[in-house]
Amino acid sequence: MSHPWQELDGDSSQLELIDASQDEGRLISATNPVQGRTITGKNVPTKLERMGPTLEEYPLLDVITYWSGNLLVCKAFRDLLEEMEPGVHQFFPMELLVNGSKVATYHWFVCCTRIATMSREHCYPPLDERGFFRPSPIGQNQNDRVVLSRDKIGAHHAWHDKFYGRTMFSNVFAERLFSFGLSGIRAFQFPEVSATSA
Repeated sequence: MSHPWQELDGDSSQLELIDASQDEGRLISATNPVQGRTITGKNVPTKLERMGPTLEEYPLLDVITYWSGNLLVCKAFRDLLEEMEPGVHQFFPMELLVNGSKVATYHWFVCCTRIATMSREHCYPPLDERGFFRPSPIGQNQNDRVVLSRDKIGAHHAWHDKFYGRTMFSNVFAERLFSFGLSGIRAFQFPEVSATSA
């Protein structure tokens, strides 16, 4: 099934990281913008169109998941993250059209922080020797848990965990974002520990 949003310009398959060098984390792909690395801005689409249902039938969400885990975010999301982490992440303006008519301008969010935040002492199964989390087989995973380290998170509010392979947000950012009552957002809260509370 194809994604309902179609690019009208640019070419997201040809995006480029400014720094595609491999670190000790998950494999870096030079064209994937969901890795915690800054992109050049070349080939970034500026217009997306949705054909089919009208806005009355299928309203726009405030936060939209695009392909490969990319987020298209409304102004409130962008402004809040910029307030909390000014100049850290990238937000590319994106015109959204529905059946040929422009309906909104959102921003394509690119998280530009790539760090390791899992707690080696508290995850189960234990992280492997390189720092990766390997879940138990299905049916045997009831005790699996990913635990984050507050000390590793530090003052970050949005980051891509280079070993877990997921973009994450701080509890403080999530709480403030949820207070806006935006649509299209949901959260799973990982347990956190600090060196002083462990």
